[in-house]
Amino acid sequence: MEVAKLLKKEIKSYFETLEETFSHTGGKDFLVKHTKKIDTILKLVYQVALRSMFGDYLPMKNSIPVGLVALGSYGREQLCVYSDIDLMIVYREIPGYNVKELIEKILYILWDTGLKLGHRVHTVEELYDVSKTDITIKTALIESRFIEGSHFIWTHTQNAIERIRHDHVERFIREKLEEQAQKHQKYPLTMEPNLKEGVGGFRDANLVFWIGKVRFHVNTIKDLPENIVEEKEYRPFRIALEFLFRVRSALHLAAHKKEDKLRLDLLPSVAKLLGYEESQQGHMKFAKKVTESLKIIRLYSTIWLERLTYEYMDPPSNKRFIYPKGKDFNGMLKHMCKEAQTPFRAHPTFLRALIDAPRPERPDKALYRTIGEIFYQPYAYSILSTLSYARLLRYTIPPIKKVVDLPQFDGYHQYAVDIHSLRCVYHLEHIADASIERLYQALSKDEKAMLKLVTFLHDAGKGRKRDHHYVGASLFKIFAQKLNMQPQLIEAGERLIQYHTLMSNVAQREDLYSEKIIFGFASHFPSKKLLDMIYILSYADMNGVGSDIYNSFSAKLLRTLYKHSLEVLGRTAMLDEAAKRAKKEQALKRHPEFKALKRSQQNK
Repeated sequence: MEVAKLLKKEIKSYFETLEETFSHTGGKDFLVKHTKKIDTILKLVYQVALRSMFGDYLPMKNSIPVGLVALGSYGREQLCVYSDIDLMIVYREIPGYNVKELIEKILYILWDTGLKLGHRVHTVEELYDVSKTDITIKTALIESRFIEGSHFIWTHTQNAIERIRHDHVERFIREKLEEQAQKHQKYPLTMEPNLKEGVGGFRDANLVFWIGKVRFHVNTIKDLPENIVEEKEYRPFRIALEFLFRVRSALHLAAHKKEDKLRLDLLPSVAKLLGYEESQQGHMKFAKKVTESLKIIRLYSTIWLERLTYEYMDPPSNKRFIYPKGKDFNGMLKHMCKEAQTPFRAHPTFLRALIDAPRPERPDKALYRTIGEIFYQPYAYSILSTLSYARLLRYTIPPIKKVVDLPQFDGYHQYAVDIHSLRCVYHLEHIADASIERLYQALSKDEKAMLKLVTFLHDAGKGRKRDHHYVGASLFKIFAQKLNMQPQLIEAGERLIQYHTLMSNVAQREDLYSEKIIFGFASHFPSKKLLDMIYILSYADMNGVGSDIYNSFSAKLLRTLYKHSLEVLGRTAMLDEAAKRAKKEQALKRHPEFKALKRSQQNK
């Protein structure tokens, strides 16, 4: 059809201008403009199909029992550049109108234009039954929007949707929350986040809207009652969401296709489209803001969903939640320490109370005493992850401040620095290797607390110009002193952080049957206690990196290095010599002339 060819040409030309339009249009505004453009095309196609059916004898649109309805992100006016255009054609079979022939004409023209169409065709009468077959269909229907056609049909459609909205509300809520839990399990917050389905992504924001829609018939999240969405909460949420709208649009433009995963290979192009500096620093700044925004969406959607659903939902029987207790921040921290004898999760009401709890501008002595207690608890991870969720890690553990949300573009780590650090603490508290678990349990309670703090802060020195091993050791020392740790434990902790990558590097890159290599490694950990600790720390660190880093092969290498090092600990003279050599090598590496050499020359 000639019209379809002309439309195809216009659509191609339109898509070529989108990058320019994007450069001077905000996040949601860009999506709305794109949505309206697609509306215009669909309206034109509808008119062409009518003209081809009726010629000069066009009946009134309202008298033709057909309506075009937008669904999904298209219905919400959040249609991204290369996303599927979810269209529903709804009709009533009235004798004499050849409705099905009209619908076929509409669809054929749309297919010929090359638009990426996802369509459904239903009579008004079957909408209710269709909605019961699949929760995805019900979700799409409750966020539908009229585009073109008969307003009479749209009124009947709205009546059907209203019935659907009220149908089995509790089941809908339960199924959507279960769906969210599965998505979060499948798409965790990694260095390559899924902006649509993953933690803190658009699904989390949309879930608030969907449940708000079935409960309160609102058109936006902001329209929800004040006791569910407070103004002070909505503002940071909206800013984060607006930024992520822009990121997703830029991601589509950079990939030239539908793409929900912010892949590392696309990140430079996406950052450039968003105006970030074309440098490592610019890319890190961009990735950091993405992670921060996803965490903000996660936080507030969690709080709002609890308020929306508490009367329908019981806490999962397989999880232990803690609820608000304590008059101020210190009191709530003490409450968490008391509860951390077993793993727990903070109830959303606890998160809100923790954020609002009165606290000094900076941690004082009384608060530092409680902070120190965190690392004595068997399940400190539960406390630290709660602080992270509430965006209070920077305040509570100041040395972690610069690495919260900090990306790692090393091709090795799968998570931002703070998430990696949290995962390391988790694996320290859930050691799956029996021999390493025995070494850990043999430590005193003070040694365990020190090692737990070391595990959490081992990468705190990243993001600076200086070597993060030395910066991290210095940050640990200052913080540990504030926590009144024993001087000999602080000294051991400094050493562990300064050499925290040594064991994994030597185990995976060096000859473990070379006496020189073994003595060189062991000279940094001249006691069994230190050797045990670096072994445990290396285990936690490798497990915290990502899946399959610590496996049967790497475990065997670490164990071999550990055993060989144990064997040479008694040979003090040779260890002293190796230590002197290592000290000279470290001094050489810090010398400006050595740093000026090329990497290939440094390795000779």
